[in-house]
Amino acid sequence: MQDIKRIELMVKVAQLYHEYHQTQQKIATLLNLSRPTVSRLLKEAEEEGIIRISVVNPLGEASELETALEKRFNLKKVIVVPSLNSSPQKIKERLGEKAAKYLHSIVRDGDIIAISWGTTLYEVALKVSPKRVSGVKVVQSNGAIGKKSSNDHGNETLHLISKAFNATSYSLPIPAIVDDKHVAELLKRESLTREIFALLDAANIVLFSIGIPTTNSILVEAGYFTPEDLAELQRKGAVGDICSRYFDINGEICDPELDARTVGLELDKLRGKPYSIAVAGSREKAPGIIAACKAGYINVLITDEAAAEEILQLENEENE
Repeated sequence: MQDIKRIELMVKVAQLYHEYHQTQQKIATLLNLSRPTVSRLLKEAEEEGIIRISVVNPLGEASELETALEKRFNLKKVIVVPSLNSSPQKIKERLGEKAAKYLHSIVRDGDIIAISWGTTLYEVALKVSPKRVSGVKVVQSNGAIGKKSSNDHGNETLHLISKAFNATSYSLPIPAIVDDKHVAELLKRESLTREIFALLDAANIVLFSIGIPTTNSILVEAGYFTPEDLAELQRKGAVGDICSRYFDINGEICDPELDARTVGLELDKLRGKPYSIAVAGSREKAPGIIAACKAGYINVLITDEAAAEEILQLENEENE
């Protein structure tokens, strides 16, 4: 707990700086402090939540891109973050921040949240803030054990989101893809996993990203696919995956045999969910996002400007 006098000093410094627009040097003179001390107190006040800075877009909450995408695909909500020639990691961080804020705004008592895994969802988990709700359950939407070590952050993502909502967490401690479809069916019927699949069916909020069949896919890193496997998926028309299930430009499963060996939430179950939230950015993911929107797998999209612009351009070209 901060010393009361120090908190009072932080508040006074913050008020002088932000409300009365005094310079740091002027504040230092008024309060008989050094300028570095004033700077340090302002920083601490921000870290402690005494100072809260927000930027208001004078053009309104929804940008033209957001409105265009909502109308184009009949989506409940679209949030577009700036790209600004940023690195992929920086864009993931922005997506994570916006997705975390949106998730925080919709969660209510008794909700069941299904979450996928991967680096984008991990950014969401890192940024979600606590909310006082009760009876919430958080469940992994697809198997999270790879054949070899990867940075999918599946368990950490589950833990952080569960902690934010004081929720009961349910992991799916089995591989995302198994070698035989009969094994996949057996796993679904196991007592350990039956409850999880029932929760997935009942989930009213589903949060996932959209992958693309490239050699830097996390499914390659986790040991599920070789580059040759991905080339075969591309040959079959794969444009993206949700929860390790690959689909073509029409949103149809492009490899039924592979899909039968995949353990987790089935894509058809996404249709009709109150909140089916895709968090995915980058121009390369535009075809997958389009396919998922048209197939009804998504009703909330959180993406970046580059992807949004590419989506609308591809759609316009198709209709010319």
